[in-house]
Amino acid sequence: MTHVEGMLSLGQNLIAGTVIKYWDDATYSPIYMVYYADLAGLVMAFVSAAYVVCHTVEAGIDFANGDYHQYAGWSAVAGSIGYMELGIVLLWDLWALVVVVVAVYSAMELWNAVDARLAEAAAGSQGVETPLSTGKAIKAVTLTLLAGLTVMISGWSLG
Repeated sequence: MTHVEGMLSLGQNLIAGTVIKYWDDATYSPIYMVYYADLAGLVMAFVSAAYVVCHTVEAGIDFANGDYHQYAGWSAVAGSIGYMELGIVLLWDLWALVVVVVAVYSAMELWNAVDARLAEAAAGSQGVETPLSTGKAIKAVTLTLLAGLTVMISGWSLG
């Protein structure tokens, strides 16, 4: 181990020790945990929606080798296969739109709830209490990340 690696390791251990030592002591760290998880859930929803849209368009819209190009004229049903293909592409894109709208709405509601709790705590504050307990923050973080992860799994399975 070189001198620089040793110094970086020492710095990392000091930072990690300080974070663990003051984990439950900080007044606003639970609130920031919820804010960061809120943003992480939003990013997960955006990424999964973009993944589904990109793969849907790539798989469904192909003018040279698409289903309509190959099977049009074989029968009455095959003649309308282009409409069916377009409908499926639009439904998958509608799923991505719904995911984005619901994710943005739920992120706004969570952010507003935390801001309302901060305002409520500041109104009757003596300066010694924590506006949001660590236990409630961990619950909110877990639920937010779980929701984002389920959206990513469903987006991966659809894409």
